[in-house]
Amino acid sequence: MSILLLIISAVLAAGGQLSLKKSALHSGISGQNIVFYFLNLIKNPYAWLGVFFYGTSFMVYMIALKRVKLSYARSFSALSYVLVIILSILIFKDNVNIITIIGIGFIAIGILFVGLGV
Repeated sequence: MSILLLIISAVLAAGGQLSLKKSALHSGISGQNIVFYFLNLIKNPYAWLGVFFYGTSFMVYMIALKRVKLSYARSFSALSYVLVIILSILIFKDNVNIITIIGIGFIAIGILFVGLGV
């Protein structure tokens, strides 16, 4: 159950990151007037979706922390890095090089080792 909570938290955090990226892309402002930019973000549903995802991720993570060691839980948080890179390739058509792909592989293997080591 604890692993499931950590995975859910990581997925929600990745969703938050992707939502904030979408919000930034759809802000319609290049950033010249920072006050106007932030007022525009308040009206952006993707920004609020990102806040919701991050807030929910936080709550799920706190529940998981009651059940597992911090070192274990923090290691699973790295799953969000892997998810964000994979999903940003699929959703935003981000380009990645072979070094990034190898890095994702190392992170995934590290998460697997930590998960199996408990």
